[in-house]
Amino acid sequence: VAALGTTIFVHFYYIYNPTTDTWASTASATAPPTGPALPSGYTAWAYVCSVWNAAGPALRRVRVRGAEVMYDTMQAALTGGAATSETNISVSTLVPALALRFRLLVTNMAIASTAGGVANATLTVRAVTTADAWSGVLLLQGVSGASNQAIGGQSFELSNQTQFIYLWTVTSGTGRSANIFVTGYQVPNGGE
Repeated sequence: VAALGTTIFVHFYYIYNPTTDTWASTASATAPPTGPALPSGYTAWAYVCSVWNAAGPALRRVRVRGAEVMYDTMQAALTGGAATSETNISVSTLVPALALRFRLLVTNMAIASTAGGVANATLTVRAVTTADAWSGVLLLQGVSGASNQAIGGQSFELSNQTQFIYLWTVTSGTGRSANIFVTGYQVPNGGE
C-alpha cells in the first residue's frame, strides 16, 4: 500500500485468502497484535518476524528458524565499554520491542596490569539493576604493564527490556575495555 519507513523495524507476515485458497506474504510497519492492513480478499495473517530497516533503505541480513532470528553479522551494542557504575545500553535498534529475549556475545575484555604486575577486574552484565545475569573475571599477576584479554566469545541470553546494564568492578589495573554484540533475538511467532 505504501513505502515502508527507514530506521524502523519492519514486521513480516504470511497472509491468507480463503476464497482462492492462496497464501502470500507481506511486510508492514505495524507490529502484532494489530497486524498488517490486508489486501482485498485476504482475511488472515500469521506473524513471522521483525527486521530493522536501516537508512538506505536496507534490511539487516538475518536468518529465521522457528522463533529464532539470527544476525548474519553480529551487531555492536557496546564498543570499548569502561564504565565502573551501572550504565544502560539500549538495544532498541538491534532488538524489536516485541522480542521475548535476545542473545549477547562478549567478544573482548581487556585490562592492563598495574606497576606491581597485577590486574583484577570483573565485567558484569545485568538485565535489571543490581541483578547480575553474567560476569567475567580478568585476573593477571606478575607481568607489569601487560594487557590481559582472557575472556572472549562468551554468549548468554537476557529477557527483552530493550536494554541491558553493564559495569566494571576494578580491584587493580587500568585501561579496562569490553565489546558486547547482539547476535540474535527470539520473536513471539508460535515457534518458541
